[in-house]
Amino acid sequence: MRISTKKVAFLNIVFILFSFSILFGQDKKKPITPEDYAQWQSIRRTAISENGDWIAYELSVVEMDDTLFVKNVSTDSTFRFALGTNPLFSKNSKWVAFRIGYSEKEMEKMRKSKKPIKMKMGLLNLENGKKIVFDDVNSFTFSDDGKYIAMKKYKAKGRKSKGSDVILRNLDEETELNIGNVSEYVFNKKGNFFACVIDAEGKSGNGVHLYNLKNNTVKVIDSGKASYSQLTWNKKGTALAFFKSIEDKKYLQDNHSVIVLRNIGKKCEKKVYNPLKDETFPEGMRIVTYRKPVWSKDNSAVFFGIMEWKKKPEKKEDKKKKKKEKEELKPANVDVWHWKDIEIQPRQMKTARTDSTFSYLSVWHIDDNKFVQLAHKNLKYVYLTGDQKHAYGLNRIPYQPAFKVPFADVYIVDTKTGEAKLILKKQDVVSGSSPDGNYLLYFRDKNWWTYDIKANVHTNITLGLPSTFWNTEFDYPRDPKPPWGFAGWTKADSSILIYDQYNVWNIKPDGKNPVCLTDGNKNKIRFRVYRLEREEDYIDPSKPVYLSAFGQLSKKSGFYRLKVGKKPVKLIYEDKYISRLQKAKKCDKFIYISETYEQSPNIFYTKGDFLNPKKLTDTNPQQRNFLWGHSELINYENADGVKLQGALFYPANFEPGKKYPMIVYIYQRLSQTLHRYVVPSRRRAYNVAVFTSLGYFVYRPDIVYKDRMPGVSAVNCVVPAVKKVLEKGFIDETKIGLMGHSWGAYQTCYIITQSKLFSAAIAGAPLTDLISMYSEVYWNTGVTNQVIFETSQGRFPDPFWKDLDSYMLNSPLFNMQNIETPLLVAFGDKDGAVDWHQGIELFNGMRRMQKPMIMLVYPGENHSLRIKENQIDYAKRQIEFFGHYLKGEKAPEWIKKGVPFLKKKRK
Repeated sequence: MRISTKKVAFLNIVFILFSFSILFGQDKKKPITPEDYAQWQSIRRTAISENGDWIAYELSVVEMDDTLFVKNVSTDSTFRFALGTNPLFSKNSKWVAFRIGYSEKEMEKMRKSKKPIKMKMGLLNLENGKKIVFDDVNSFTFSDDGKYIAMKKYKAKGRKSKGSDVILRNLDEETELNIGNVSEYVFNKKGNFFACVIDAEGKSGNGVHLYNLKNNTVKVIDSGKASYSQLTWNKKGTALAFFKSIEDKKYLQDNHSVIVLRNIGKKCEKKVYNPLKDETFPEGMRIVTYRKPVWSKDNSAVFFGIMEWKKKPEKKEDKKKKKKEKEELKPANVDVWHWKDIEIQPRQMKTARTDSTFSYLSVWHIDDNKFVQLAHKNLKYVYLTGDQKHAYGLNRIPYQPAFKVPFADVYIVDTKTGEAKLILKKQDVVSGSSPDGNYLLYFRDKNWWTYDIKANVHTNITLGLPSTFWNTEFDYPRDPKPPWGFAGWTKADSSILIYDQYNVWNIKPDGKNPVCLTDGNKNKIRFRVYRLEREEDYIDPSKPVYLSAFGQLSKKSGFYRLKVGKKPVKLIYEDKYISRLQKAKKCDKFIYISETYEQSPNIFYTKGDFLNPKKLTDTNPQQRNFLWGHSELINYENADGVKLQGALFYPANFEPGKKYPMIVYIYQRLSQTLHRYVVPSRRRAYNVAVFTSLGYFVYRPDIVYKDRMPGVSAVNCVVPAVKKVLEKGFIDETKIGLMGHSWGAYQTCYIITQSKLFSAAIAGAPLTDLISMYSEVYWNTGVTNQVIFETSQGRFPDPFWKDLDSYMLNSPLFNMQNIETPLLVAFGDKDGAVDWHQGIELFNGMRRMQKPMIMLVYPGENHSLRIKENQIDYAKRQIEFFGHYLKGEKAPEWIKKGVPFLKKKRK
C-alpha cells in the first residue's frame, strides 16, 4: 500500500505533537506532598440490595469526614450522606437504613466534655428518594419481609434497668409504635412476628411481649417481677425461647427458668422448665444467661448453660468477732504465681471474665421434661453436632499445662442420656460436625479423617491420594503440622470440599471415589471456595459454587464459577487484585473491587456472565494530577537455592538512566502485596506510597525459614533479594535502607549485624535478645512467649537452655558489635507484644560501644501507635532519618544531638 509524501509529513507532525503532549502532560504532574494526603480515599463497607439494583458503600477520607453513597446501578442515581456508615438494605430492596455519626473533631470534643455519644439513624426510601433521620438510635434492624424496621433508642442517663424505647415503624403505612422499656427485640424469620423483652425500673411490668404484625395484636407471653433475657427464635421462626430470673435471697446470683413457645402462628404451646422443681437438676448449680439458648432442629429440645450457684455467707451476729475482724489487717494484694498453674497469672487475668462466666452445656428435652447435663468438670468443652442428637467433648486435662500444642482426648456425648464415649486420644484439632450430625471431621497424621458416629468407624479419607493435604508452606516448628484447610460439607452430609495447596477436592465421608474439582497445579493457581452466603450450614452442590483464584507465581487474582462435575469457568482473572465479591441474593448480579498499585480500588458491577463489568466508582481522581510509581514482580533465589519473589515499587518520578535510593521493607512473605493500592498518609508509618513519592524504590521481598535459624534465614533471603534488584542498574547500592515492624524489626536488627549492604535501618518494636524474650510474657494476651518461640514465629523447637548457641547466634544483641549501620528503633512503653526493654538492652549496648543508634519511646503506646500525634511524629521521623542517610539531606537536631529531657519538657 502506497502512502504519499504529504501523508508521511502529516503523520510525522501528528507524532511530534502527540509526543510533546505526553511530555507536557508529564510535566504538569507534580509530586505528592503531605498537604495532599488528606484528600485520599478508601472504600470501606459495601453492600448490594437483594434485587441487585442498588449498592451502598462507605468512602473514608484520610483527613476529612467519611461519606456513605447509595447508588442505583442502572441509572447511576446516587444519594450521598455525610458521616453515614453501616448500610443495611431491607430484604424487599425498597429501603436502606444506616448509622449517622459525627466528625472526628466533634467526637473528640464530646469525649473531652464527657458528653454521651449518641448516633442517629438515616432511612432512605429507594423508590421515591425520601430520607428521614431519627435521633439517638443505638441499633436497628428490618423485618425479613421488609415491611417493618425496629429502632432501639439509647438508655436514659442514670437508669439501672436495661430498657429503653423501641420504635416499631410500619414502612408501608408510615406509622410508628413506641414500645417503652425494651432491653431486647427480634423479628422472626418470616417477619410476621416481633418479640421483645420489657425491662422496667423496679421490674414493674417486666415480661416478654409477642406482636403479631399481620393482625396488629400483642400477647404477653410471660410477665412478673423478674428479669427476662436472651430471646431466641428457631430457624423457621415458629418457636421462641428465653430465660426468666429466679431470685433466692440465700444465694448471691439469680437462677433462671427456661420458657419456650412452640407452634407460634398455629396452636401455640407454652412450656416452662424450672430447675428448682426438678429433683434431677444438679444440686448447687443454676441456669445462667451467659450462653444463649439453642433450639434443636426438630424443636424437641433447648440447650443452655449451667454453673455453680454460690450461697451468701452467713451473717455473723457476734459483736466481739466483728470488732476483732475490723482490727485485723486487710488481706495483702498479692498474685501467687505457681509452677503447677494451667495458665500463668497474666493469662488468667485476661480470661478472668470469660472464665467467671463459663457454663456447662446442658439440655432440656421438652416433651419428656427431662434435663441432661452434657459438660462437666472433666469434660468442659462440649460442642453440638449438626442434628444435636450428639455432641463432642474435649478433655484437655491430661495434657495440661500445654507448653506447645493444646492436645485433648475426644469424646462423643449422647444428648439424650449424657453418656460420653472416648473416640480419640491426644488429638490436636477437631474440625466440627457434619451439618446433619452423622460425622465428625478431624486432621491427624497429615491426613483428613471422618468419624461415623452411628457406626463408630474412623476413616482416613485422603490416604493414598496423589496430593499433600498438610500445609507444606507452614515453616513453623509446630508438630503436628496443620492442614491446608477445607471449605465445608455439602448438602445431606454427602461430601467434604477439602483443600490441597492449589486445589479443591470433593471427598465423600467414606473416602470412596474422590474427585479433584480444579486444576490449580498446572499454573500454580490457588483455588478456594468463596462462600457468598452462609444462611445454610452446608454447600449445595446443585447450585453454582464460587471460587477465589490467586496465581502463586503470577500474582493474578479473580473468581471462577464451578458446577460440581464440570470444569470451573473463569469469571474474572486479571493481573490485578480482585476482591470482595458480593452477590445479590435474588438474582445473578454481582459487585467486586478491582485495584492495582497504580489504580485506586473501585467497585465494579456485573451480571452473571461477567462479560461487561460496569465501573460504579471513581476513587481518588486527584491521583491523575500527581506523579505515581508502578510495581514490578522480582524473581530471585535465596542462598539455599529456594525460588522466591519480591514486590518492587518504583519511584513516582522514575527516569531510566538515573540511580535512586531504595528502602527494603521486610516481614515474612510480602510479594502478594504487588497489586495492593496504598493510600498515602501522614499517620501511617512504613508507607510505600509516601516513600515512592519521595523518590525511593521500595522493595518487599519474601522470606522463608529454617528451624532454629530465623535471623540467619532472613539474611539468606533478603541479601540475595537485594542483590538481584541491584542487577537492574538503577539503584544506588550505597543508598539502601532497611526497615520493618515487630518480627520485621527483629530481622532488620539482625540483618545489619551480618551485612554491610544497608546504609540506614529503622526497626519498630524489635526483638533483640531472644533468650530474655523467650521467657517474657506476651502481655496483650497474657500467654508466655515460649509457645510463640516453640510452635510459631520464633521457630525454635526447643527452649534456649537446650539450644543456647542457636538463640545467641540469631540474637541481634549478641552480634551488635558487628553493626555499622545507623539504626533508628521505636517503641511504645506499654508494648504488650514485644517488651520495650528489648529496645533498652540493645540501646545500652550500642551506646556503650558508641555506635549510631537512636531510640524513640512513645509513652502509653502499645505495639502499634494509636495516638494521632504520635503516628504523625513517627512517620515524619522515618522520612527525616532516611532522608539524611540515604539522600544526604541535612540532619535535624534530633538525629545529630538528640532531644534532652528538659528541652522536651519545655516544649
